[in-house]
Amino acid sequence: MSVSDIQVQGVGDATGKSYAIVFLSNIIRDAANPKGDQVELYIAPLETDTIINITTPSYDGVDKPDLQLEGTVNAVLQVPLLSNIRVTPKDSRVIGRSTITSKVIKVEANKNIVVYGINKKKYSTDGFLALPLNVLGSEYFAFCNSPVNPDDDRCQFAAAAIADDTVIVIDVPEGVSLDPINDEEQIKGPTTFGVSLDSDQAVEIQSIFDLTGVRVYTKNGQPFAFFSGNTRTKLPTSRGSRDHLAEQLPPTNAWASSYFSMPTPRKDLAECVWLTKPNNKAAGGVVGC
Repeated sequence: MSVSDIQVQGVGDATGKSYAIVFLSNIIRDAANPKGDQVELYIAPLETDTIINITTPSYDGVDKPDLQLEGTVNAVLQVPLLSNIRVTPKDSRVIGRSTITSKVIKVEANKNIVVYGINKKKYSTDGFLALPLNVLGSEYFAFCNSPVNPDDDRCQFAAAAIADDTVIVIDVPEGVSLDPINDEEQIKGPTTFGVSLDSDQAVEIQSIFDLTGVRVYTKNGQPFAFFSGNTRTKLPTSRGSRDHLAEQLPPTNAWASSYFSMPTPRKDLAECVWLTKPNNKAAGGVVGC
């Protein structure tokens, strides 16, 4: 199977010309300034003479990427970026904070490409397949894993706007509290609240509670990009170490009733499958782990 064959059922495939990417907080408080702290993009052009631009239109930091690359078919580009472009600033070990950020990375090309993101620290790494703007939707449900150590770990998700005046609406269920956004107060469920964003802004929400099944949407149908996971967690909980989890999730209009699960190459590791369904947090669970 080639990268151009990757399909997102119901809305298209994973190839495109424009992407909005957020690298979630990846925090290790028990290891100060670990080496190998960086984020990376892997970009696979599908044609020759592909021109790729990588920018952060709303972020003005000294570490902002402003790159133009040329690629060709059958040659994957590895693009290292400064680690401060992830939501949490480099070397910061602050935990328990939600935030509005302008650290949305735009990847734009003149021809179709496939993009993969790696959020890497020496002791905690995960990656995700990026979804192009043309397959984004207006409704998502978070996927996380319950934090093993609430003092150090958080569930989290991020919603990134691709147009001005985008209001991200979050349904917080009963018994769940969200970490405060910037200097505001903690948000306690049950409640529904909205966050207003302009293009290339994002809101990252963190919580010590399992956020699996939390609904995030726009009332006017405005599409946005959605990323979900954990700062760090254990899966299964019997394992000795914790790792960052990150995924860009497809919208609900791309959901289906059957899936393929790719096994890990190591047979000594358990296969874990996480299941949920809309508006039913109790349906979340691990299968075969």
